[in-house]
Amino acid sequence: MQCRRGEIPDTLELYQPRKDLRPMKTNDISDVLYIAFDLGSTKWVLAFSDGRRLRPRVVTIEARNLKALDQEVSLAKQKLGLPAKVPVRSCFEAGRDGFWLDRVLERQRWDNLVVDPGSLERPAKRKRAKTDRLDATQLVDRLIRHHRGEAVWSVVCVPDEDTEDVRRVERERERLKQEMGGIRCRIWSVFALHGVGKSSRRFPDLDRVRDPSGRPLPKHALAELSRAYERYELLARQAAELEVERKEAASEKPRMRRTYEALHLLKGVGELSAFVLATESFGWREFQNTRQVSASVGLAPTPHRSDQTGRELGISKAARPKLRSLMVQLAWLWLRYQPGSALTRWFNERFVNGGGRAKRVGIVALARKLYVALWKYVTHGEVPEGALLKPAA
Repeated sequence: MQCRRGEIPDTLELYQPRKDLRPMKTNDISDVLYIAFDLGSTKWVLAFSDGRRLRPRVVTIEARNLKALDQEVSLAKQKLGLPAKVPVRSCFEAGRDGFWLDRVLERQRWDNLVVDPGSLERPAKRKRAKTDRLDATQLVDRLIRHHRGEAVWSVVCVPDEDTEDVRRVERERERLKQEMGGIRCRIWSVFALHGVGKSSRRFPDLDRVRDPSGRPLPKHALAELSRAYERYELLARQAAELEVERKEAASEKPRMRRTYEALHLLKGVGELSAFVLATESFGWREFQNTRQVSASVGLAPTPHRSDQTGRELGISKAARPKLRSLMVQLAWLWLRYQPGSALTRWFNERFVNGGGRAKRVGIVALARKLYVALWKYVTHGEVPEGALLKPAA
C-alpha cells in the first residue's frame, strides 16, 4: 500500500522554538481550514485556524462525537470567513485511539496527518506549561508550518484497515505468551514455597504432590494452584487457536501472502518470523531507499558530532521493539543456517575474534544489514549473496 503521507524522513530536522504562535510570512493566501485535535478519553480539544490570524479558535467537544465535530467545523468556517467547500487539513498525535479517526476524516476527503509524538520538540532547560488547549494550539501552528515546507515533525505511515486487522493476530499471540509465562512462574513459585522442586517442564498432578516430608500441600495452596492450572490451560488452548488463525491470516492479502511465502523460502527464516515481517513491514510498507528501511525498524545509527568531538549514540530505537528484537534473533539464526552468505562472512571477518562485547555490537549491525537485504529480496527479487533457499517440498 502506498503511504498517503509520504515516508518517514531519513533524519528528523527539528525546528527552533519560537516565542509566539504567529504563522510564518508567506505568499500563499489560498483559503484552507487547519484543524488540530488533542484527543482525550472524555473530551477532544480542537484548534481551528485559517493560517493568517494571530490566534486560533479553540473549542472542546465530547470525545468521539462526530456530529458535534461537523457542527464545530461548520461554525469555524463561518467565524473565520471561509467558504463552505474550503479544503480541510487536520492532524492529531498517534496514541491509544489508533487510526480509526484518520479513516473517518479521509472518507470526508480531509487531508489528515497522524503525527509521531516523539518527534515533537520539547524545551530542554525550562519548565513547560502543558494543557490540552495549549497542546492543540501548538499543534495547529506546526500543521500550518508543515504545509508551508518546514520540517517540524515525523508523520506516521497509516496502514489500511485490513492490514491493521491482520496484525492483531500476532500481537494477541505475544500477549498470550506473556500471560502464560506469568502464570507458569506463579505456579512454580507456589510449589517452591512448600519445598516442591521443579523436576520437569510439565506441571505435576496436584493429587500426587507432596512436600519433602511426605505431607500433601495445604488446601488453600491447592485451590490456588488449581485455579492457576485452569487459567493456563485456557490460555494454551487460545494460543493453539491463534496458530491456526495466523496461518489463515497470512494468505488474506495478496502482497502480504507473496511476501510471507518469499521470506519463508530462505533458510533460517521460520513461519513466525516471516509472518511478523510480512504483516508489520514488508507486506504493506513502501520505502524509497535503504536508509528509510533501516530507520523504520529503529536500527539506524545515531551520530553525535560537534566541533572536534564525534561519537555514536547507538541505534535510534525509533520503532516497534518486537520487530527490532526479532531482527536480532534472525541475525543469530542467519549466522547458523547461512554460513556461506556474504553477510555471515562480513560478520566473521569483523567481529568473531573481538570478544563478547564486539559480537553483541556486531550482531546489531548484522541485523540492520540483514533487514535491508530482506527488503531488497522481497521488493526487487535480489536474493542475498550466497544465501541458501529451502528445498522444494
